[in-house]
Amino acid sequence: MASFLRGRAVVCLQARRATGLAPEKGWHSFRPKHVPTRHKVLGAMTDGAAAEVLLRLPNQTERHVVSAHERLKSEGYIIGVMALTRLLSMYTKCRCWGRAEECHQRLREITKGRLSVRSYNAILNMKAEEPDLQGAVRIWEEMTQQKIAATAQTYSTVMKLHKRLGRRDNAVKLYQKMLEDGVEPTDRVLSLLFGCCDPRIPGHMELAEEQVDSFGGTAALDPHCLTTFLGLLARSGNAHRAKHTLLEVDVRTLTPKEHAVMWTSYIGCFIHHPNLPELEDAYQLAAARLKQSADVFFYSAAIKAAHAVLLVVETDREAKRATAVGIAALRAAQKQALAEKAEPALLRNAIFWRNLFLLYEAAGNAAAAKTLYEYLERNNASVSAEAKASLQRLVDEQSRKTAGRSVPAMEVAVSSAAAARESAEADDLIDF
Repeated sequence: MASFLRGRAVVCLQARRATGLAPEKGWHSFRPKHVPTRHKVLGAMTDGAAAEVLLRLPNQTERHVVSAHERLKSEGYIIGVMALTRLLSMYTKCRCWGRAEECHQRLREITKGRLSVRSYNAILNMKAEEPDLQGAVRIWEEMTQQKIAATAQTYSTVMKLHKRLGRRDNAVKLYQKMLEDGVEPTDRVLSLLFGCCDPRIPGHMELAEEQVDSFGGTAALDPHCLTTFLGLLARSGNAHRAKHTLLEVDVRTLTPKEHAVMWTSYIGCFIHHPNLPELEDAYQLAAARLKQSADVFFYSAAIKAAHAVLLVVETDREAKRATAVGIAALRAAQKQALAEKAEPALLRNAIFWRNLFLLYEAAGNAAAAKTLYEYLERNNASVSAEAKASLQRLVDEQSRKTAGRSVPAMEVAVSSAAAARESAEADDLIDF
């Protein structure tokens, strides 16, 4: 037993030294949980050991992956099928297409064209990330000719490619083919299905509901899968179902971030299908449930939903109510950023401020938009080109309204009072 543990520890030591993580110490300095379980030969420089080194690489940027690859070769490790498959996946993640293709060709040389399903999946993933639909089709046909049975990962990779190319219906049809072939869907594939389903296409929502039931209901879905299902409900406008699904979730099984993302998906219902009373109730309910777990993405979604509602309301009273939701989200986001000392992160979030500019534009609140822009400039915040364009449109619209006409004294007084109120609203911004 002692020699067995010693052999495992030495393999781990070699793996950690190859990645630059381990000092030049003896095998006894490592705890058992750091030890690989698959390689038991003392001092082994096997293909499996090389794959283990790559698996433990902490930084998977192109520079680190290339460095680890070269070091493995220089130290005499065998770079075989396992290591090449791992390298192919890592280079694909780094979007280093040249090196990924080299690994692909090397795999074919070593195996003489008889690739495993794991290698095929890595190649398909490379084609999906490029994206190269024709190349993926060729690989799929080759798998069929080689009589390699597709796995759930194979289907999910090609579904991801169809989704990326905007071919959502094809992705859903591929999922149905997977079921016909008797392949059991995983949570990851089911999550991808929810992301591909389009409520406007007949049969998509029905398929999604059937799959949820087959998994044992929403309570049996993992957090990521449930979040994508809530996103599908948001796109379909089924806010009632999304709300009750969320209220049934056991919060104790979620991280604060997962909880916040789910409520953000729920608020997204009112971006796709604006409804002022439901948005007001939803924002209050979500804010009460999340408390300190709410993040900038939740508040940004609330502002975007308020903007969507503002575009469809018909009375000034409704417009003020919609704007109030957005302003409440702004104040809550800033107060939370101050409490958590996360002001720089909020200032760098260009999407958050863009949504606020669009809200002010829809409300016709030029004074608040100008004050917001000055505030962001003063704090060196990120202001997107879209936000600047929104401000410019608002200023131009205001100029057109006042250009070329004499303004009565009473209207000047009313306009000045309105501008003062708008400026007071804008002064609610917390200057960091």
